[in-house]
Amino acid sequence: MKIFDKKGIKDLPIFPVRGNHDCKYADDETELNLREQYPNWQMDHFYYEKEFDLGNGEKFSLLNVDSCLLLCETVSRNPEKYYPSLDDDSREIYGACDPDRTSEANKMMEWLNSTMTRTGQDP
Repeated sequence: MKIFDKKGIKDLPIFPVRGNHDCKYADDETELNLREQYPNWQMDHFYYEKEFDLGNGEKFSLLNVDSCLLLCETVSRNPEKYYPSLDDDSREIYGACDPDRTSEANKMMEWLNSTMTRTGQDP
């Protein structure tokens, strides 16, 4: 990916998240492994938090959520409701939601809820 070598980009931190095209066209480890080649690639897990200090005691938290996992979690809660309404691409992705992936999706949602609660209570 030569784009990350370009002047003006190569020195900026990049905080990527996976989305529907990543689920379909890339294996799970491809984007995680980019951090080995590009030091500015800040993705060390499929979902993660990045906290920024804004000064004066104020912070900003960026919560990056993997929408591939989100689809698995959402559909697994009520497949009769969601599965028939999915388009062909989404159905193909959901078909890859094996028990391990669905378990990881549930962990992501637990992480998201607990992180939002924690950050919401931070003065």
